[in-house]
Amino acid sequence: MATLTGLSAEERRKRKKRKQIMKVVIPLAFLVLLAGLVVGIHFVNRYNEQKRLEELAAQTTAAPKKSDLVMLSTDDIDEITVISADSVSGEEKTFIRSGEDRAWKWKNNTSLELNKTLIGGLVDNVAQITSINTVSDDLESNSEVYGLKDPAHTVKIRTTEGEEIEIHVGSKSPSGTYYFMAVKGDNHIYMLGPTLYSYLVRELAEYIELEKFPELEEQQFDSLSVKKPGETEAICGYYNPGDLLQVDRMALSLWYFASETSGRYDSMDYEKGRSLNEAILGVSYSGCVRAMPTEEELKEFGLKDDATKIALTYKKYGVEVQPDGSLPFERKQIRLTIGKEMKYNDMTYYYAQLDGAGPVFRILKKGGMDFVMESFTKENMMTLLPTQIGIANVDRIKLIYKSKEHDFEIRRETTKDENGQETTVERFFGDGIEFEDSSFRTFYSMLAALSANQYLPPEKVKKDAEVILDYEFFTNYGENETKHIRLLEYDDNASQLEINGEILYLVNRTERKKIESNIDSILSALE
Repeated sequence: MATLTGLSAEERRKRKKRKQIMKVVIPLAFLVLLAGLVVGIHFVNRYNEQKRLEELAAQTTAAPKKSDLVMLSTDDIDEITVISADSVSGEEKTFIRSGEDRAWKWKNNTSLELNKTLIGGLVDNVAQITSINTVSDDLESNSEVYGLKDPAHTVKIRTTEGEEIEIHVGSKSPSGTYYFMAVKGDNHIYMLGPTLYSYLVRELAEYIELEKFPELEEQQFDSLSVKKPGETEAICGYYNPGDLLQVDRMALSLWYFASETSGRYDSMDYEKGRSLNEAILGVSYSGCVRAMPTEEELKEFGLKDDATKIALTYKKYGVEVQPDGSLPFERKQIRLTIGKEMKYNDMTYYYAQLDGAGPVFRILKKGGMDFVMESFTKENMMTLLPTQIGIANVDRIKLIYKSKEHDFEIRRETTKDENGQETTVERFFGDGIEFEDSSFRTFYSMLAALSANQYLPPEKVKKDAEVILDYEFFTNYGENETKHIRLLEYDDNASQLEINGEILYLVNRTERKKIESNIDSILSALE
């Protein structure tokens, strides 16, 4: 049945729903249109601003016209301060003239040397700051546009006459070549060239001249001490032991460890000693990281309590020859604190500090410091042929084996022929019985070349162990100079090896059985 309006009830419901939807859609469409208009205006303004800057930059490139803003000689400047907002370290670069020679120094620590090339370049460029074209004569209105409201760099200059000049450096030009600049008290905006800017962006650490690691020769080495984190005592090695009072001359070595037990010196492995020399000669400093580090920064760099301490003592020789033909010398020391590893330009370095104070710098890991840090341990550096001694330097051997004592003697007789040529004949005796030459030399070589397999730390030594073998070389080096070796029980796989009263090594079961077999063969000839 039709309604008065000619529409059915279903059609009226649909029409009403469409009206409700339009009430919502139309305002939303208007808002979207308005937002698009705002965004469009914003992009147009940005485009116009970019266009304007590009045109300015193009003008300065096309028609450079220099304007001298600061005209000083380098001698006219007393102080330069560079404040950089983008400084990683946050350290302010304030340089002043100091001392009678009026050399440039860092204000916060005048004892540090500066890199003469860098500080000279900074001073030269600051002394004659020039502009390339004036960009605007309304700094107040345009400071934010050109990055000068909060400048990236501020340069303060104080002259010898007390005049103060302040330069603000803002953002980079669209052309990528110049920088916007203003001078305090001047309402103009200028264009600054890139040369001075290259000095402003450098960190303070780059201006610091590091104390260089001395260029040493091997004969200058004296001692090396390394104390690693968690260790109570430093590991100390001594070079050129001829200068020491008690020297183990019975083994070829470059470096020695002091022996607290025997009062003698225990030799390092010869080849590892050579590697240690090369490591020290290969130590390489790199750039400064922080000129005046805070306590928190030192902790971050690993240069506090958990750091490795290294001390190298060396001889610095004079030039005037002494009456005895020697050169005078004084002992010098370098003390390095080594912290955490760090990466820089795809290379691995350690953070380091000299004498536990002053600037933090980088020291290259590869080439020397890695050996000192990782390989310089007593366990690793000790020689594994501890009993080596040439037969020409031995007169007698006392041997105790299986509770029996035996005495071996090398008798030497020297004769001269009619031409005065000396000939020495050696004869070998065991318990008064003369040995055949080759048999005794084989026996001697076995004793002298006893090979250890592992360094034995003092805390792992077994006290009062049963003695397996005891023998002592009596040398012709000097009165009562001997080398006393004892092989003692340890466990089923190894024996303790004691040299001159101190147990230093382990000898494995195979080596022990070999030497026992050889001794049994020799002693059977004496029966």
